[in-house]
Amino acid sequence: MHKQAVLLVNLRARRGRDWFETTKQALIKEGIELVTATAVRNPAFIPDAVSTAVRSKVPLIVVGGGDGTLSLAASQMANTESTLGILPLGTGNALARDLGIKVDVKAAADVLCKGKEARIDLGRINEDYFINITTLGLSTRIASQLTVQSKRRLGRLVYGIALCRALFHLHRFDVTIRTENHEENFRALQLVIGSGKYHAGPFPLSPTSSITDGKLDLYAILDCSIWSLFKYALYLPGGRFTELKEIAAEAITGGTIETRPVKLVAVDGEVRCSTPFRFGIAPQALRVMVPSEFQG
Repeated sequence: MHKQAVLLVNLRARRGRDWFETTKQALIKEGIELVTATAVRNPAFIPDAVSTAVRSKVPLIVVGGGDGTLSLAASQMANTESTLGILPLGTGNALARDLGIKVDVKAAADVLCKGKEARIDLGRINEDYFINITTLGLSTRIASQLTVQSKRRLGRLVYGIALCRALFHLHRFDVTIRTENHEENFRALQLVIGSGKYHAGPFPLSPTSSITDGKLDLYAILDCSIWSLFKYALYLPGGRFTELKEIAAEAITGGTIETRPVKLVAVDGEVRCSTPFRFGIAPQALRVMVPSEFQG
């Protein structure tokens, strides 16, 4: 068990205040010294706070927020000796799902105090890292429509509303991708690069995807007809959509992507950059607390 910890919780996340107090008391009860415990209203503060804790060699850095907030923290903690503790306070909570951490404050706190440490992969986007997925196309249009207020008010329903709006603006774009396997040109509606098991909620990126296998799963939706999208949605459970002729999919370690026209890129649900960009995998780059039954 770690003897010291820093606790940082994004108050703009749903349930932020309640989870902050409950987790704080749970850590204290277990005899863990809290170097700092801060509930922040601006998540932009979190990377600097995490970086300070890493430089101070704090062994456990607990971060509460959605995947965007956790992604910012993980970028500061990659390839360091500090371990990330997760409080899943977002709407999607993809990383928590990957690791088997329940969206329940007592269960999450129990993982911090009685779980085990594991190493997981991180994706790379240019000079930054991501914990779950990088997307461009349809998903990025959806992400750009989401606000803190709408996610707090509507919960997961907000994704369905954003999808319906995005479907009225379906446009394929030209893609040039270069990887260790090949160089390829095609037209796509959406491109997804994932480092973990799941995306779009509880749906696997592929039947064999893993957050510890040192590989990225990449797929592109090539056809934007309503029938093709219906089949894609139908095959999402189990990750079998990769078998469709409308989908191009492969497992890779990295490469470059260019598009025509230039497209915005969503990284862990937040629009952060645009094409062109480099991408890759950082195997076992992040130490993280996981449930004792976690197998990777």
